[in-house]
Amino acid sequence: MGQATKNTILTFGAKSLYFVFTFVIGIIIARTTGPEGKGIYSLVILTCSLAAIFAGFGVPTSNACFVGKKSAKLKSSLATNSLLLLIVPIVLFGAAFLILRNTYATNTLRLNLLKYVVIALAVCPFLLLISLFTELLHGMNKIYEFNIVLLAIPFFQVLILLLLLHTADLRLALISWALSNILGAILVSLLLLKTTHFGVIDVPLLKEALKFGFQIWLTNIIGIMSLRFDMYLVAYYLGAKGVGFYSVATAISGFLFYIPTSIAVALLPRFTSTDTKSVSHLTCQGLRVSIASSILLLILLFGAGKFLIPALYGEAFSSAIAPLLILLPGVAIYGMAHITTAYFNAHLGKPIINTGLAGLALVIDIILNIVLTPRLGVVGAAISCTISYILSMVVCLCIFTKLSGSSIKDVLVLRVADIRGLVKWNSQ
Repeated sequence: MGQATKNTILTFGAKSLYFVFTFVIGIIIARTTGPEGKGIYSLVILTCSLAAIFAGFGVPTSNACFVGKKSAKLKSSLATNSLLLLIVPIVLFGAAFLILRNTYATNTLRLNLLKYVVIALAVCPFLLLISLFTELLHGMNKIYEFNIVLLAIPFFQVLILLLLLHTADLRLALISWALSNILGAILVSLLLLKTTHFGVIDVPLLKEALKFGFQIWLTNIIGIMSLRFDMYLVAYYLGAKGVGFYSVATAISGFLFYIPTSIAVALLPRFTSTDTKSVSHLTCQGLRVSIASSILLLILLFGAGKFLIPALYGEAFSSAIAPLLILLPGVAIYGMAHITTAYFNAHLGKPIINTGLAGLALVIDIILNIVLTPRLGVVGAAISCTISYILSMVVCLCIFTKLSGSSIKDVLVLRVADIRGLVKWNSQ
């Protein structure tokens, strides 16, 4: 079995366990805090994740792309990343100041959200460290270590939540999230330093990483906004309880992303060092396997979703069933974007394409949400999201087929020999 195939299987296994852990976390938080508490928790975590991405300037993804091509620069990359970590707290404290200065909210949701977000900003440097250092491991093709970190963080949080289960509330839920990320930051630092050690800061490398990373940064910001900005719109129109319902639907539908992201994680190091014809062939294989497996999972979740949510989260979350069923088709199709993103970033070196595609999805989603969410509630948000995913993916595949010389049939129609061919190709 080829290394890329082993890495895909390993990553999918890790992501499946990750899903189990995060699923358990979501259930515990939902049952102990209710729809409103679950909604506030989701908004706080989303806001802090966005803050960490803002502070990273796209350098984490640059790490994965550059280390594969410039392995000799690894030690300098580690030193350069550490310099960024010294700067980040200043940026985050500035962000906290602006939030406090410009917030004149009086409603309970925004005041609670503000209080928790400002406190949670202290965890953002640890989030950035995890992102920077795991992507260095990724670029080095240390997929085993990469997945250890992926699993460790939710595992730590599950343990902490179980220990605090009898006294669990929203505050303790956020404390468990903070502690698990701090422990994850320590773990990834130890794993990376076991592999390499600090070199000297390379100013030209830093400039190159920031130049390339700026495009990645825009893509990541717009990308996560296209995936999650609807949470803020739901909060604006429907309040924290609506976010609680919608967050459960998006969490379950997100399982459809795990096979595509597993494939993308395993293939990205190959995209940096393989010829164009082979990369196009491999990308098409990944896309075909991605859409076929996502459709199978969609069918399973579509049948089980209406029973799964009340059984696991409680009858209080029954309003999440309808948006889940609506989200599934869009998520299944949009999963392919993880693979094309790796292709555009790592092989073509054109992250601006992903920026444009994410921006398209975001604009469509915002417009539709403004129209549909006030009228249809969380169902309207789910419809908006699914339509934006599908339309942006259609444009994405048109661009990919034009640049790679592939056809739509090459991308979508699964072949009997796909899995065997992928293994054979990677064994050569």
